[in-house]
Amino acid sequence: MRRRSRGWSRSILILCVGFGSALASRDARAIDDRPTIVSDAFYVGARGEPGWALSMGWDLDIYPTSDRAVSLGPGLSVMVLSSDPPTPRTPEIAVAVDCVRAKIGLNSPGGLFRPFLLVGGGFQWTRFLQRIEAPVGGRDEAFTGLFTVGAGADVWSRGKFGVTTLLLTRIRAFGTDRVPTASFEWSVGFRFGL
Repeated sequence: MRRRSRGWSRSILILCVGFGSALASRDARAIDDRPTIVSDAFYVGARGEPGWALSMGWDLDIYPTSDRAVSLGPGLSVMVLSSDPPTPRTPEIAVAVDCVRAKIGLNSPGGLFRPFLLVGGGFQWTRFLQRIEAPVGGRDEAFTGLFTVGAGADVWSRGKFGVTTLLLTRIRAFGTDRVPTASFEWSVGFRFGL
């Protein structure tokens, strides 16, 4: 009888330990289900210089390591509705493309909060409100090279969704003086990933 009760006790103990470890591993996976491969974000914000303008953007983060310590990818911003009075420098629309952005995390990687610094490079296409160089009936347009620096932060939920913010400085590397030497952009948005 004692052997039988010991056998039952051991079986129940083994069953409880097995069930508990299965629950623990399931909970661990549920706690950290954040993206480890790729994520993209959609932003809305404002650009300053010249004047203020509505800015809408998108970027893609590709994570070489699953802890999101570093990410690489392109970025895009479209700026419209400038508040600057019409001058030869006032853009009607501007599209800035960072062909590559590198984001480097500033804290312990893999957590819910990911502050980062970023650097990038690309170009900007601008169509101006006032015509001074284009033929009759045309519009002035310009391509300029850009260097982008900035900072931001991602705040992740426990899943594939997060909130993100960016503060960028775009520096004209070459091109027409009608595009400012530096412009500033602040945006906030939502990030989704795999």
